[in-house]
Amino acid sequence: MASRLDRLFILLETGSSSVTRKAAANQLGQVVRLHPHELEPLLERISTYLRHSSWETRIAASQAIEAVIKQIPPWCPSGLPPIKLELYSDLQVDEKENDGKLCFDTFDLTSIMNCSALMASTDIEQDNPVTSENDTEKVIKDQQKIINKTLGFEIIGSNIITSDDIMSSSIPSQPNLKRQLSEVVKMDTDLDKSSRETNCDRRKARQIELNNKLVRSVSLDAGYTGASNSHKKLKLIDNNEEVENDWPFKDFINTLLKDLFNTKWEIRHGAATAIREIIKHHGRGAGKACNLPSDQMENHHQAWLEDVGLRLLCVLALDHFGDFLGDQVVAPVRETCAQALGFVVKLMSEENVLNIIHVLIQLIQHTDWTTRHGGLLGLKYLLVVRKDIIEKILQLSFPFISKALMDTVDDVSAVAASALLPIVDFMIKCDEKWASDVISILWQMLAVQDDLTASCYNFMTLLAALFSLPSGKLLTNEPILHVLPRLWSFLPHNATQVRLATMKSLMTLTSTPQLSYADNIEDIKLLQDAMRHIFQRAMAEPDEEIQKIIKKVWANLIVNSSLTALLNAACPYIGLWLAMTMQSDKIPYDTSSIIQHIPTGPNKVDNVSNMPNETSIDIKYYIGGSESIPADQREKNAIRARHLGAEMLGLLSCYIIKPAPNICYVNEDESPVTCYTKLLISNLESNVAMQQKMTSLVISEWCKLQKLDSLASKILAEKVTDCMNRMIYYDEMSFSITKLIQDAHDFLSSLKHYKLTTPQQLNQLVTLEHIELLTGPETGILISSQKLKPKIYEQLEDRRLSLNQAHKHISSELISLTTSTKASLAGALTMLQCLPEKIRPIVKPLMESIKKESNEMLQRWSADHLAILMDLCINRSSCPNTTIINNLCSFLCVDPEFTPKIGTEDRIKYELILMHQKLLQNAEKLLMKRTGQRGSGRPPIHCDINVEITLSDKDQEQKLNNNIQKRGALYALQTICSYFGEHLQSKLPRLIEIVYNSIKNIEFPINDPNLNTLREKDEEAQELIKNLQVFEVVCSKMHKSFVPKLLELLPIFSKLLIHPYSAVRHISARCLAASVELNPGITMATIINDVLPLLDAADSDVKRKGAIEAVVCIVDKLQFDIVPYIVLLIIPLLGRLCDQEESVRKMSSQCFATLIQLMPLDGSVPVPPNLSDETNLLIQSQRQFLDQLFNPNQISDFKVPIMINAKLRSYQQTGVNWLAFLNKYKLHGILCDDMGLGKTIQSLCILASDHYNKNKKYKETGGPDSVPLPSIVVCPPTLIGHWTHEVQKFIPKNILRPLQYSGLPVERQKLRVYADDYNLFIVSYDIVRKDIEFFSKIKFNYCILDECHIIKNGKTKASQAIKQLKANHRLVLSGTPIQNSVLELWSLFDFLMPGFLGTEKQFAAKYSKPILASRDAKCSSKEQETGVLAMEALHRQVLPFVLRRMKQDVLSDLPAKITQDYYCDLSPIQQQLYEDFSKTHIHKHLSETETDEKSVNNPPNKNNILQALRYLQNVCNHPKLVLTPQHPQYSNIIKQISESNSSLTDIQHAAKLPALKQLLMDCGIGLVSNNDTVISQHRALIFCQLKSMLNIIENDLFKAHMPNVSYLRLDGSVPVSQRYALVNRFNVDPSIDTLIMTTQVGGLGLNLTGADTVIFVEHDWSPMKDLQAMDRAHRIGQKKVVNVYRLITRSTLEEKIMNFQKFKLKTANTVISSENSSLQTMGTDKLLDLFSLDDPSKEKNKTNSSGGSMKSVLETLPELWDAKIYDDEYDLNSFIQTLSND
Repeated sequence: MASRLDRLFILLETGSSSVTRKAAANQLGQVVRLHPHELEPLLERISTYLRHSSWETRIAASQAIEAVIKQIPPWCPSGLPPIKLELYSDLQVDEKENDGKLCFDTFDLTSIMNCSALMASTDIEQDNPVTSENDTEKVIKDQQKIINKTLGFEIIGSNIITSDDIMSSSIPSQPNLKRQLSEVVKMDTDLDKSSRETNCDRRKARQIELNNKLVRSVSLDAGYTGASNSHKKLKLIDNNEEVENDWPFKDFINTLLKDLFNTKWEIRHGAATAIREIIKHHGRGAGKACNLPSDQMENHHQAWLEDVGLRLLCVLALDHFGDFLGDQVVAPVRETCAQALGFVVKLMSEENVLNIIHVLIQLIQHTDWTTRHGGLLGLKYLLVVRKDIIEKILQLSFPFISKALMDTVDDVSAVAASALLPIVDFMIKCDEKWASDVISILWQMLAVQDDLTASCYNFMTLLAALFSLPSGKLLTNEPILHVLPRLWSFLPHNATQVRLATMKSLMTLTSTPQLSYADNIEDIKLLQDAMRHIFQRAMAEPDEEIQKIIKKVWANLIVNSSLTALLNAACPYIGLWLAMTMQSDKIPYDTSSIIQHIPTGPNKVDNVSNMPNETSIDIKYYIGGSESIPADQREKNAIRARHLGAEMLGLLSCYIIKPAPNICYVNEDESPVTCYTKLLISNLESNVAMQQKMTSLVISEWCKLQKLDSLASKILAEKVTDCMNRMIYYDEMSFSITKLIQDAHDFLSSLKHYKLTTPQQLNQLVTLEHIELLTGPETGILISSQKLKPKIYEQLEDRRLSLNQAHKHISSELISLTTSTKASLAGALTMLQCLPEKIRPIVKPLMESIKKESNEMLQRWSADHLAILMDLCINRSSCPNTTIINNLCSFLCVDPEFTPKIGTEDRIKYELILMHQKLLQNAEKLLMKRTGQRGSGRPPIHCDINVEITLSDKDQEQKLNNNIQKRGALYALQTICSYFGEHLQSKLPRLIEIVYNSIKNIEFPINDPNLNTLREKDEEAQELIKNLQVFEVVCSKMHKSFVPKLLELLPIFSKLLIHPYSAVRHISARCLAASVELNPGITMATIINDVLPLLDAADSDVKRKGAIEAVVCIVDKLQFDIVPYIVLLIIPLLGRLCDQEESVRKMSSQCFATLIQLMPLDGSVPVPPNLSDETNLLIQSQRQFLDQLFNPNQISDFKVPIMINAKLRSYQQTGVNWLAFLNKYKLHGILCDDMGLGKTIQSLCILASDHYNKNKKYKETGGPDSVPLPSIVVCPPTLIGHWTHEVQKFIPKNILRPLQYSGLPVERQKLRVYADDYNLFIVSYDIVRKDIEFFSKIKFNYCILDECHIIKNGKTKASQAIKQLKANHRLVLSGTPIQNSVLELWSLFDFLMPGFLGTEKQFAAKYSKPILASRDAKCSSKEQETGVLAMEALHRQVLPFVLRRMKQDVLSDLPAKITQDYYCDLSPIQQQLYEDFSKTHIHKHLSETETDEKSVNNPPNKNNILQALRYLQNVCNHPKLVLTPQHPQYSNIIKQISESNSSLTDIQHAAKLPALKQLLMDCGIGLVSNNDTVISQHRALIFCQLKSMLNIIENDLFKAHMPNVSYLRLDGSVPVSQRYALVNRFNVDPSIDTLIMTTQVGGLGLNLTGADTVIFVEHDWSPMKDLQAMDRAHRIGQKKVVNVYRLITRSTLEEKIMNFQKFKLKTANTVISSENSSLQTMGTDKLLDLFSLDDPSKEKNKTNSSGGSMKSVLETLPELWDAKIYDDEYDLNSFIQTLSND
């Protein structure tokens, strides 16, 4: 059974996301917080994952280490008092003890690097053959084998890697003389166990000697042994207090330091991550100990840091592993060691830091590039952590870093740049010349970069950082415009980060005022090139963040340039730029419009930087991205690029119209504004929609920034108005429309050819309306009415339909194009503020866009323009604003899935909870998404849910249009509220009237508290819904000055929750949820004070429906923010878990389940500060209840008020306490204590107590809530007598009067007459099913189900009948609540709290299927994780309502139970029958079943399989069970038996009977001595599945061979009323040797402690049934050891059944199961395996097939790592953040 800790480690190892793994890591931290003494074993277990081959697992393990050590308090030993030198010399650790500790005085880096190595590929290197001769051929073959094995190619042959591939590298030219680093650098002797023992003894001797000199007593832990792995401890005995001597992580980190020198890079990396976390959080205590003098503590601490720092430096020097991601290398081991070194250096003294610097400088100067790389990594983190001495560090290291910037290896120079990046400000402060030198170096290095250079991004980022400093731009010796061309080649770089850094550099450089000092031709040309590069980048840039910076760079170029230069630079190209924004997203830009970076002359920057980028010339650029961007993504990007282009040109428009300095314009036509206006007008006059649209957007953006002069505004407004009034087919549609008209003409000619008369107006087809008429249904009727040949008719009809479809498509495209174009024109006219007298032509396009525009961004633009237009229309005499608001509100409510509609049926109108309907629909849709094929060997996930009727094309289109319309109205209303702000009421009173006044002024009936008089007023209700819908949408966007006013509506929303209309209640609940955004505290106060009391309104279903819907909406809205309020919601929801109204009950259950999932967070989230004192007190009081709900041990003892004739054990008292707690809060639960722990007596205690208390209260008060009600116990028939006896034995007769309700129908009819004289019905499940009409009319106090797994299948009639019983309290008893499938748990909770676990299908999707997949041996890590998470979620949800204790946990005095498998071999006849069927007949059965499965009409006949299995089980038991005269082998086998002078009744023909006989005799049963029967000390229970097998045992074994055995028999033939007496007789009469019985009858609930031996002759597929049966003897009262024997025939079906039982048992023990319990879910291959006889000899010879395919090899290769995992782990900013948080 997997514990919760095991599951956390599974998630740590296999979690599919970093979030999941980190959550598991944090939970492990909580484990050590609760169990601090488990620190060492927990760290040891986590350390195994530090050595894992998976990167994600190692990172998660390091996070777990961090989470664990955070829970440990800092180690700050005070040490011993400072003592005299001679005393200290006695206490000093011997020098030998410090052997192996590294120090700077003796550290020789050169020697270490020359003599040692860390291998990066140990598997191959260690397998490298060492030959004494030059056996070249042998060496190559061995190497070939090794490489093929490593790559996984050995299963497909070794031809992939040939000898030629390894000839040059595999032959060792000389022996490798280098040793492993761990051999060269000796470890601390503490790591060696024998040394530890020696040191421990040495310390003991010194300590004894010192005890005479010190006042304080110091002694060693007497129990310590050096051989153990525990911490070395010195205990200071002071006031009887023991203190640990050593740093708690000493041994653990020593192990990690060992792993740091491992030959496998993964182990080195894992060790480094853990060392980093430990030093980060607990490094200040390292090296310190309690037995050290306080004045020497720091010396030891520094010595420890020195040793660890030098070890990390060794790894930086010698680690050569690098992971090449694209164009650069990531060295995870070196990078992590550098981070760890950073935390070490942070704690070091200044002297040691400078020593570290000297070693790093040696590394930077090394000839090996990986060593230089490691040295620079160490320096990078060191510079960050020791800024206190940054000047000294830079004085030493800067010359070497600057030199490294020019390293020939790109990865080295990249690290050098990243090292300087965080300290650029310090670098300039120390010496500005350094910064200037770095800039010069960067320019030189950037000149030779290309798209594949690793250091390009680092160089560019460093350059941007230098320029971003106040004095950074002054460091360049050239004018800024002359510097910019050096960056052009990086604008189209493939790497987004490089482009981003380049653009940031440009933004910084261009922010210089007076960008161009002189208006010379050279500066103008440079400015022109800059603007061209930036604009074309804006059009082709796919990244949104870069686009935002481009806009700023463009603004800098315009604002900071002189007007003369700007006009000269921009005027020649503004038309081109405008045209670029109009480019079709399907056609690439012409190369003539794209500026290439080419040298312009010798005077410019060096020619190297001006070399043309050959790769960029061939690349095709589209608007929205280059050709490497997918077309669909480019299409989305294009809209954003066009908008950016419009903004950029809008800004340029403000400057381009200014008169040029020193130029006199004679004619007005020559002025810049006129020229520019003409350019815009020429585009507006075009019939191309895109030209009109983009020109309109440019005008809009221009007008946003600048008010145009009257003349320009008038001219543009006239032209825009003219465009809006034109009715044309845009040029974009001309080809499609022309082709459509031509096809229509051809079709019309065909109609005329066949003499079909068409309407007169269709003789001339010129419009789409004509074509619509031609291809409409009238023409279809015309064609069908003529007597045409079938073939001709089909051709004409197909052409008509095809034309009609083409017409619809073109019309739709034309409408869409017209809508967006007209809306853009209307927006431009609005921004020009030249509104015509009639405003409708402007309003209509904008409203059409809001209503129909499918593109979300265009819809938002229309909403923005509409808000501005409404502001302009406020003072007009015919103001359209009221109409606009009304229309927008109508648009908002058009979608019935968003805004509820008043239904037509009364049930839909008044009775539903709409949120419940939505939740069900969403859950079913989610379930549908989870269907699909799951791979070979695993059962498919079937789903037969019909979520909704499949919509027709027309309905689907209408649904889409409704959604677009609703979305547009939502944007518009929210934009209007934001735009008008605090002036909304004065400028748009209609909106305030809808949102506030109409709701505030609702008149509620005075004498009608339930608002019933509001029924049958559909129109008023629908209008109210519309107003509430508008409130929900806009309340959060309204100005804060309106918030107090809006909060006044909260009481009205609460009142509307009891409105008779379902839709009104629903939208009111949503308005309450929306109000949370206005003020959570006040809204939640309303919920607590006004809404929660409605949940207890027993007099009105409507009140409870409205209240529960409001609570669900609030929980859904707040999400995790609901946590502080959970305690206030739980108890009211609990009261509704058994509500008589199904929808309320299910909604409450689902909401309660959601809150239960969030309960672990309670207490971790602070209580909101604005709660009232009453609410805070209520939270505190309710939290006690929740503590008891989740921890039954905290429940105070319940005193049973009556005398019980039994003494409760302590765990039974705890169980009664829990049951009393459930009773008090009207909860229901499952008591699933292990079999034999006394579930009956515990349930009787609470049952009797509740009856007694209610009777007493009724006598005192006579209240309706305490009216005495009967209770009912439902159990298997065998247990009816047992329950009756237990009640009579333990409970006084005046408290419980049991009625044993059983017998024939006539007898039961007589019992009903006397039913009123009894208050406890004891009845079987079958009788409840038969008499449900009688029982369903009775209201019970308690309904107790014993052996509740009988209702595990919720679809059986018995289950359905049980769920019709009405009871105040429901209690379920079972030692095995889950036998096969987790769905059984759902069935139990569906009885206890319907809806708590959702519907059965929802439950299957959420729990059953994920867990089934995770149990499969072939499951993926993702499936395993999903299963674990589902298991965790289910545990949390059901935990408060399940109490389970195991025997081994609570019964220390119960004897042991020993289970043994007794194997026997089939007899020859059995083997003959078995093989005959398994080899001949079974294939026929399976083929029939498979044929049925494939048949559409016939359902699969699963009975074929079940009959076959039953047949083989019977063969294993006895041939007589199958060998009837009709059997095909009957005559043959009878003949064989006769020839051997035997008969079928001989026990030798059944393998189990001789074995059973021998077992009984071994127990002393049936033995005869001197003709006297021997009295046995043992008594046995013998279980079979079939009565016929009992007959065989009774007649063929006992009577024939063991006549002295005395026995009783219990099976279904024994009347129910007599079964308890038979059991009691066996228990009290020791002369009865055995009790033979069927598992079905004798395996449930009986107390058979008179036996101590249990024998299973047959076995059940469900292990729980067998466990139930064997625990008849192993229970309270048993004094002897119970031996269980299971007779199993070897290598048969039975052996497989036992394996199947083990699988199910593991499932049930985790309260989670797979659905593989059903034979229907097993694959045919598994079924054939069940039927076959196993040959043990063959098992040993089984080997994996070697004939795999290349595909299978490739599929098993691990996935490539994503660069992002490195970015997240080695982000320098995150590292700096941890320093500031430390």
